[in-house]
Amino acid sequence: MRIELTGYAVALWAAAGISMITTGAAWYRRKELPGGWRFMAMMGCIVAWCLMSGIEAATVGLPAKLLIAKLEYVGICGVAPFFFQFSLVYAGRERFLNRLWLPLLWAIPVITLGLVASNELHHLVWTTITLDTASGRNTFIYGHGTWYRVWVVWNGIITVSGIVALTSAALAPRKIYRRQTIALLAAAAMPWIGTVIYLVPANPFPGLDLPAIGFAAMGFILLHGISRFALFDIVPVACTVLVEKMTDGLIVLDAADRILDINPAAQQLLHVTENVISQQGDEVFTPLRDLGPRAGLDTSELRTEVSLPEIPPRWIDLLVTQFRSTQGLHTGRMLVLRDVTRRHLVEEEREKLIVELRTARADIKVLRGLLPICASCKKIRDDSGYWQNLEQYLQMHSEAKFSHGICDDCMKKLYPEISLEDQR
Repeated sequence: MRIELTGYAVALWAAAGISMITTGAAWYRRKELPGGWRFMAMMGCIVAWCLMSGIEAATVGLPAKLLIAKLEYVGICGVAPFFFQFSLVYAGRERFLNRLWLPLLWAIPVITLGLVASNELHHLVWTTITLDTASGRNTFIYGHGTWYRVWVVWNGIITVSGIVALTSAALAPRKIYRRQTIALLAAAAMPWIGTVIYLVPANPFPGLDLPAIGFAAMGFILLHGISRFALFDIVPVACTVLVEKMTDGLIVLDAADRILDINPAAQQLLHVTENVISQQGDEVFTPLRDLGPRAGLDTSELRTEVSLPEIPPRWIDLLVTQFRSTQGLHTGRMLVLRDVTRRHLVEEEREKLIVELRTARADIKVLRGLLPICASCKKIRDDSGYWQNLEQYLQMHSEAKFSHGICDDCMKKLYPEISLEDQR
């Protein structure tokens, strides 16, 4: 097999290199991405497609080129199914990926792969294959058969279904999700632009595998979205929860605690604007620093009360809800904020009053009820039936203390001589 370097081959290998970088990024973040391994598998198929297509463009000789063209379909047949599966998982609809639908999804690619391998027997995929050597292209010009048209229509249905799933998950009135949607739709449009140009009679690049170039461009746009717009950092299911008119503040954070969304109530509560999107959460909502980066990670929800550093301080009832991927990995958090300053002040006043009443009660001891007292010696009978001196009983059951003396009547009775002297 002889290889000749051509411009077409270089373009396709460059596309394979770009797709390989995107595949590496997907591998690095496969556990964090919703449907990460499916996205990585899709990009791997695109790498194989572009790489083999470039080898085909550089190979000299009809038999070798035809063999490589057939090998390309190993990658080609996997792109659309993996894209569709990734779209469903990203949109939170993985329940459709069951044992019934998966075989149907892969039936057409498997049949196509078999028909490509045996095309010489039926010509359902390629009716004619012409080698174009004009201007040093060294590329095949294909005449397409009936099954190829079935394959194109099937790919269109699967790809459009995936785009619809992505759009329904990402569409939202918030700025961050608008950017994500534009990145997703622009990426998904690239292969179709390449396919349309490839199929029209006025194709300015006959023989060049433009769909492969389109899929490589899709990978580049997705890579840009991942790094710039927090694409795939969190499944945008929180959009359906965010209600513009809700009275409670709501902040959505990604896995790195960057702000993905903040509703008007939270903006008003924290005196900020929508421009804080993409900033670190603890820079806008400072109580997060005291809670720590793992607040709410050990449980699905964490509820606590925090204060804002203002004068006078304001108290916030905070509910932290964690987002997890289908693999159980942390993908972000949602904070619900409610101003409870008035309630907190009322509770403080109530606690203060309770303390004051307890203090007053401790200082006061009052004797109440009937006391059984001896009519002669004036002893008092306690609850146990024992008789105690009056002063002893009162000292035990009140704060009173006694100092002893003798009244005038007792002085006359007990000490008459002293009483007479006093009278003189």
